[in-house]
Amino acid sequence: MRSFGTLRLRVTGCSMLPSVWPGDVLLARRLHIAKISKGDIVLFNREGRLVAHRMVSTIGGPEDPRLITRGDAQLEPDPPVTAAELLGKVVSILRAGKWFEPPRRLNSPARLMAELASHSGRLAWFLVQLHSLRQHSD
Repeated sequence: MRSFGTLRLRVTGCSMLPSVWPGDVLLARRLHIAKISKGDIVLFNREGRLVAHRMVSTIGGPEDPRLITRGDAQLEPDPPVTAAELLGKVVSILRAGKWFEPPRRLNSPARLMAELASHSGRLAWFLVQLHSLRQHSD
């Protein structure tokens, strides 16, 4: 991504339910940390793993800005993301053969689903199974 400016990757986790589902493909573009806004889904490298979570706030000053991120289906925020860890912003999601712009915030039903998934791994698994069945029947 640092060489070409974009990266596509297939999602495997459930931390961003219901905004991002396992099997979705994310298109991320390199973007400077100062250009990230609250509500953006960002991609960062943490301990050798790629993570896509929503930016909820910033800390630090212009010399050392850091992003506070959290998965939509997570109870706690991540440790602050540094400029060195940030790879870019998710600009598009591919699901069921269609590209769309990621939502900047969750509507009421989606917030409820994220809240339920954050409290129960089994419920999150069940939601993923239902989603998969629905995707295969369309």
